[in-house]
Amino acid sequence: MDLDYAARQIAGVWKMAWNRPGWTDALDRSVDGVFRSFWAVVYAAPLVVAGAVSLRRVADRTPSPSADPLLEAPLSVVLGAQMASYLIDWAASVAALVFAVQAAGGRRRVADVIIGFNWAQVMASAAQVAPMVVLAFTGARALASLLLIVAVAFAVALHWGVIRRAAAASVPFAVGAMALLILITLVVSGLVNGAALALYALVSS
Repeated sequence: MDLDYAARQIAGVWKMAWNRPGWTDALDRSVDGVFRSFWAVVYAAPLVVAGAVSLRRVADRTPSPSADPLLEAPLSVVLGAQMASYLIDWAASVAALVFAVQAAGGRRRVADVIIGFNWAQVMASAAQVAPMVVLAFTGARALASLLLIVAVAFAVALHWGVIRRAAAASVPFAVGAMALLILITLVVSGLVNGAALALYALVSS
C-alpha cells in the first residue's frame, strides 16, 4: 500500500468528518478505493499492539489486582485477544453500518460509509492509544485520564461526522448508528476476552 495514498485518504476522511469543503474529491470513492480502504487495518494494527503492550506494562507496575484478569495472562495471550477483538469489532461494525445504510435506502452511500469508517479507524486508534502509552511510560495518571477523555470525545466526534456525511444521515439515524457501534464494541470485547481467558486457563491447567 502506497503511504502517500493512505495519507491522502486519511486527510480526505478528516475533511469528511468535519464537513470541510472538497472532501468528496479528496477520497478515492471507486470500487477499488473501497477495497483498498481495508488496508487501514495494516496501519491501525501497530497502534493496537502498542496499546496492548502499554496496558500490560501498567498492569505489571500496579501492585493491586487488575480489574481485567486477562492482563495477568502472558503478553502473547493479551496481544492475541486484543487483536482478535479489534478485527472482529471492525468487521462487525462495517457490516452493521452497511446493513443499516442499505435498510435506510442509502445504497448509493455504502462506498462512502465503508471508506470513511475504515480510514477513520486509523485516526481513532492513534488517539485512543496515546493515553495508555503516556500512563505506561510516565505513570502520570492525571494526564492519562485527561488524554483519555479527549481521545474518547475525539473518536465519538470523528465517527459521528463520518456517519453524518458519508451516509447523508439524519441526526436520529446517526444517533442509532453510534449506539449500535458502541454495543458491538462492548459485546465483542466481552466475548473475545472471555474466550481468551477460558482458553488460556484450559491450556495452562
